[in-house]
Amino acid sequence: VMAWSVLYLSNSFSSSLPWADDAKGFFFGNILNISDGIGQLGGINIPILVALLMVWITIFLCVRNGVKSVGKVVAITMPLPLILLVVLFFRAITLEGALLGIMAYITPNFSALLDTEIWLAAASQIFFTLSLGFGIMIAYGSYNKEESNVVSNSLWTAFANSAISLFAGFVVFGILGYMAQTTGVAVQDVVASGPGLAFVVFPQALSLMPYAAVFSVFFFLMILSLGIDSAFSLVEAVNAVIHDKWKNVSKQKIASITCSVAFLFGILFTTRAGLYYLDVFDHFVTNFGLVI
Repeated sequence: VMAWSVLYLSNSFSSSLPWADDAKGFFFGNILNISDGIGQLGGINIPILVALLMVWITIFLCVRNGVKSVGKVVAITMPLPLILLVVLFFRAITLEGALLGIMAYITPNFSALLDTEIWLAAASQIFFTLSLGFGIMIAYGSYNKEESNVVSNSLWTAFANSAISLFAGFVVFGILGYMAQTTGVAVQDVVASGPGLAFVVFPQALSLMPYAAVFSVFFFLMILSLGIDSAFSLVEAVNAVIHDKWKNVSKQKIASITCSVAFLFGILFTTRAGLYYLDVFDHFVTNFGLVI
């Protein structure tokens, strides 16, 4: 997903956004060059492979010295997406039709509470976004001082995370409301889930806005920085365990091996059938493995 974001970010600097006329065709055709099914690997997509390599080199540079280098990176990558999100929020609420989208976002549908798939999706999402079940919080918690108030830290983490998520919803649905108004369809008809929202619907909506290229750069830079934050947290959790076991091995060596292995596993997802495999892995690992 970060590799896709790199490609979209690079395309955002063009004079006219290349997905403006057909966002769906651009994503599935130009970016993914997707095959007809999961049984057809169709070879490796070289631009995605190169972008993936760039991403993993960046992650390695973030974690190579353990929590010391991670701390310096977080000082940039944590506030950056928040700043970009605030900028996009003020742009979203000033768009015509934004209120339509926001009302669709905040109007509850209580019948959905009877849907078990909603509960499973909600549980897996909040576990994932709070980094539960990955060892991340255990690894980061181990760096705290013994007198740290773990309960207070946990409450603040959970509150801040959910508050930012809810705030992001206003940005997303404000822009979707604008898209619905511009294209003359209902908000529900432009909403999508999974990669379709971030790489089809949202780029299409951004292309309709004034200064589309500028806000596209903001959006994909935000997605990329959030992704790198998540990725190096996962890697640091693995590195911390290995380093605790074999203290004589340098952190840089551990980081290089972990990132290299992860990159090699990621090559499967750079094939033309990569999106199909991503759906399968995400469904079973996140929706079931993580919740269990």
